[in-house]
Amino acid sequence: MATAKRQQTSAVLYTLITFIGLFIISATFAVVYYVKFEEQRTIASEAKTKLDQVASETEMRKGLGQIIGAIPPRKSGLEVMVEYLDQMITIIDAGPVSDISAEMKVENTKNKVIEVLQPLLGKYLDSTFNDPNTTGLTRIISLLKTELQNAESENLDWKDKHGALQAKFDDATRTYSETKQRLNAEVDKQQQQVDEIKAKYNELELLLQQTTEESVQNLNAKLQSARAENEKINNELLKIEAELEMTKEMMKRAQAQIASIKPIPDSNAPAYAPDGKIILVDSQTGIVHINIGSSDKVYRGLTFEVYNKNLPIPKDGEGKAEIEVFDVGETISAARITTPINPRNPIIRDDIVANLIWDSKKTNEFVVAGDFEYGDAEKIKALIEKWDGKVAEDITVETDYVVLGQPPKMEPKPSAEEQEIFPTALEKYETSRKRYDEYQKILTQAQALSIPIFNTERFLYFIGYKEKAGKPGAF
Repeated sequence: MATAKRQQTSAVLYTLITFIGLFIISATFAVVYYVKFEEQRTIASEAKTKLDQVASETEMRKGLGQIIGAIPPRKSGLEVMVEYLDQMITIIDAGPVSDISAEMKVENTKNKVIEVLQPLLGKYLDSTFNDPNTTGLTRIISLLKTELQNAESENLDWKDKHGALQAKFDDATRTYSETKQRLNAEVDKQQQQVDEIKAKYNELELLLQQTTEESVQNLNAKLQSARAENEKINNELLKIEAELEMTKEMMKRAQAQIASIKPIPDSNAPAYAPDGKIILVDSQTGIVHINIGSSDKVYRGLTFEVYNKNLPIPKDGEGKAEIEVFDVGETISAARITTPINPRNPIIRDDIVANLIWDSKKTNEFVVAGDFEYGDAEKIKALIEKWDGKVAEDITVETDYVVLGQPPKMEPKPSAEEQEIFPTALEKYETSRKRYDEYQKILTQAQALSIPIFNTERFLYFIGYKEKAGKPGAF
């Protein structure tokens, strides 16, 4: 029993020794492992710190390939990044890249860019564009491109202006040349006149060099000859005046005798001749038919004045109505009544119609002058020619009628001061005087030749156009 107990005690002791030995060994290993772990953790911390200096944890998670781009084999991301930086610097500076730090590379490149931009500040760029880091080279290049385009556009404008100025200069040169030639011609003419005057002066000088008695005798002879010639001309003039008075007296007696036998024909008689008559009246539709058509040279748009059949045409030409042809047959035409009808004096069958301009047998010739209420003289002339009349500038034996508006207004003659202020004042005066003189000349000639004279109102009545003349587009 005692032996068994000792054996048990020894086993416990061995077990305890073994346990203690194992504990010591484990503790030793634990200490060794701990020391190694701390060394590795220090190395890892230092590596992480260095790695953080290269790339942050966020950037590492994002991936160097995504940040840098393709990384060739056997090259680090930092090496590739430096190569990309060198490429960018080469694009900006276009020179070899020094083997210095990236910071110095960027700083040197920035300084070179600012050095290039500095002369452009204030001239082509705003003063705020002095830092490429805040402005951007592409924006600066874009601004410079815009400035270049503006400069090119301005250059083209200046070229155009230069071309225009060159053309004006050429015109001025040509005008100068022409003026010079004209002035040279004037100088030659003046020189010729001077030579002629000089020649006459020499003749007079020779005449003065003659003796006083010879000069007096020559002058007396010339005076006597001139007196005799003057007396002869006066006698002939007196004889002609006497014959003219006798002729006028004989003309008066002859005209009186002729007038006692046959009255002097009325020069206005052709204007009172009817051109046709009314053959049918439709008062409800306001349409009439006249007995003239295409065989009489009637055409659409022709107007006539309507007069009473049993009464002479009034001197002022005003009738009972105006009509306008709208349908033309060979011998008959239809016309619409264009003016209100007086119920007490309606249009009836056999009423006569007339138009001063239009004539089926001949072409009437007119002379037009003066100012007109319904437009200038040219519009009156155009109306006459439209209706187969003829317009002449001057009165001749062929003139049938004269249409006169109001006498042209003659401007007062400008003074010397007014001419200095208004250079065209004298020209306007001369033009107005010329128009007024031509008007008076035509009036005098027409009265002398007994040519019928019509004012605006009477003329419009005689062509059946008085009512229509006041409407837009009548001329």
